Amino acid sequence: MKNIFKSIGLAVIALSMFTLSCSDDIDPVISDLNLDRPLAPVNLRAFVRNQTAIELSWNVNENISEYVVEFSQDSLDFNSIIRTVSISPDSLPLRENFEGETQYSARVKAVREDGEESSWAEVAIMTAIENILEPLEGGDIAATSVTFRWPAGSEVTNFTLTPGSINRQITEDEKEAGEATIEGLTGSTLYTATLFNGSKRRGLVEFETLVDIGNATPVYPEDDLLAIIAAAAEGDVLALFPGNYGNDSTLLTIDLEKSITLRGVYPFDRPVVYGKFTSGVGVGSVEIRSIIFKGEGESQFFNSTSTDFNLQTLLIDDCDVSGYADRFIYNQGSGTYGSITVSNSYVHDIVGNSGDGFDFRGGTVGALTLQNSTFANAFRTFIRMQVESDVVVNNCTFYKVSTLDNGNNRGLFRASGGGSIEVSNCLFVGIGIPDTERGFWTKSGDMSANASYSNNYYFDSPVLFAAGSEYTNPAEVDATEADPGFEDPENDDFTITNQTLIDNQVGDPRWR
Repeated sequence: MKNIFKSIGLAVIALSMFTLSCSDDIDPVISDLNLDRPLAPVNLRAFVRNQTAIELSWNVNENISEYVVEFSQDSLDFNSIIRTVSISPDSLPLRENFEGETQYSARVKAVREDGEESSWAEVAIMTAIENILEPLEGGDIAATSVTFRWPAGSEVTNFTLTPGSINRQITEDEKEAGEATIEGLTGSTLYTATLFNGSKRRGLVEFETLVDIGNATPVYPEDDLLAIIAAAAEGDVLALFPGNYGNDSTLLTIDLEKSITLRGVYPFDRPVVYGKFTSGVGVGSVEIRSIIFKGEGESQFFNSTSTDFNLQTLLIDDCDVSGYADRFIYNQGSGTYGSITVSNSYVHDIVGNSGDGFDFRGGTVGALTLQNSTFANAFRTFIRMQVESDVVVNNCTFYKVSTLDNGNNRGLFRASGGGSIEVSNCLFVGIGIPDTERGFWTKSGDMSANASYSNNYYFDSPVLFAAGSEYTNPAEVDATEADPGFEDPENDDFTITNQTLIDNQVGDPRWR
């Protein structure tokens, strides 16, 4: 009986569907919209440009004479309109300047030629921290003080600095002059300074004070640098004054046998050292800061091949390194690195005929971190990590890297020893060798590390993801193609002009 009722029910449904499909009362397809009023703008998007400018864009419709835009200082409430702008369709995008670190709403309506208006399209967005501070220049930073500048007469009340929980009020005279000097700081210390107007931030900057000569050994170009290093005590800081140490025909081999810091006294006038580093013993910590190094065809900037080598921490910061025949850091034997960090540096013009950039073929490497740095016109394979290690490459700019036409060129990342590799916020331009079928991101079989990628961009690299590569699809490595619009890369100016890359904070920060 149940089956009989089920069959009857199905038949009724089928008959109903047939009746509906044959009805002559179905409305015809509408191909034209004749509206009494224009449609509201669609695809309304808001972007923050240069911290405090709000840029709006939307799809433009025909027969619209103008758009009216209203701004309020809230989140889609529009209780108080603070600005109204009328704009013609051919004037998009609209960009308006506002206060920093503030929530805003914008709404847009279309006005037709006959005066009819659409409903509103709405969007909310928050501006970033404003920064009216001028860039710090040579001479602004000393060992125990710093001088800040901003547009004269701006509304500002005080600075805070950390570490030290410093709260420095700004006088009326300083406010009107747009300049204040803060004293009582500690040498060789990284500070974060924030400029306020009441409770609202108007500037933010990080800086490192100069080395305090009273707590360091001063070194001058006429001194014997190698002898001073050999005589230094464990943990000493050597402060190098501007000038040349060694020359293009007399290169220094700096043998590291103890924890030591070598740094230029003035980051804006860095000393030039012709030479390289080597070590074959256990060393706790080595810091190399604010120095220009020239290799003049010598192999390897930093070479460690001894089985007795054991360096716990290596930091290379604010350095310019160029002119070596191959390899930036090399470990052929069974030596040990704890952690290696390269930051805020420019590494360039290292041919790499017989070696790779960061070339680790044996031994132990705990961690390798490359950040806020630029690598140009250099290397065969960029990273050759045949040992287990954790590698992080963040906010770096690469220009004409891994371009050596050599059968041993295996691309940017050869991480075949396990561990992990993370590549994020990096820009790759002119990578690899044109007219080849090999891919230059990672060669097939060369990636056993746990790899992750995010927010990377590339340009003018036709074989970066070519067949034969471990990765043949940019989506697999989260890479987007876009022209950065470098100002003058052939003369070491990698300033980015592409606003999208600037907004997404891609590449070495010095070029944004």
